[in-house]
Order: sequence, then structure tokens, then C-alpha cells
Amino acid sequence: MKGTLDLPGQAFNPIHRHEFFLAFKEALTNVVRHSEATEVQLGIRIIGNQLRLSLADNGGGLGSANPTAGMDGLTNMRQRLGKIGGRFAVASQAGRGTTLRFYLPLN
Repeated sequence: MKGTLDLPGQAFNPIHRHEFFLAFKEALTNVVRHSEATEVQLGIRIIGNQLRLSLADNGGGLGSANPTAGMDGLTNMRQRLGKIGGRFAVASQAGRGTTLRFYLPLN
């Protein structure tokens, strides 16, 4: 373990928590179904007043395809995070894996 995570002592809005969970669940499902990854890393950080959850795999990446064409899961994750005031980011290289980052405001 690299360090400890000191989370604020407040509960998340149940709607925000649910949307965040569904977006992250979709990300994990996509890794299993599509990435052909042999390793997945989960990262959790507090950055300012945001919780950042990252999911990085060593799979095939998204390739040269437009990241929104035919990739409804990415669009769904982005929309879910947008609805709750968060944001979603994707970084991917063909043959070198994909990293998804989910940001959720803590206040």
C-alpha cells in the first residue's frame, strides 16, 4: 500500500453515488468484455475538492477509431458524470491500453 486515503467524513448524495457507481461498473464491464487486458490498476485520489477514480488496463486500447463512434459506453459514462457535476476523461493508445478517469466533486 502506497499510502492512506483520508476521505472527508461526509456522505455522498445517494443519486450522485448511484450514477458514479453505474459509470464505474460500465467501465469494469468494458474492460472484461473488450480490452483483452491481463492487468487492471485502480487508483483513488483526492485532488482539491474532487474524488478521482482511475481505471487503467494493459489491453488493446481503443485504436484509431473515433472515441465516440460506436462506443456508447464511453458516451454513457461521460453523460452520467456530467449529470452529477463530475467529469470523465479517456486516454488510450492502440496496443498500449486505456485509462479512464472519473471525477466527482466532494462538496
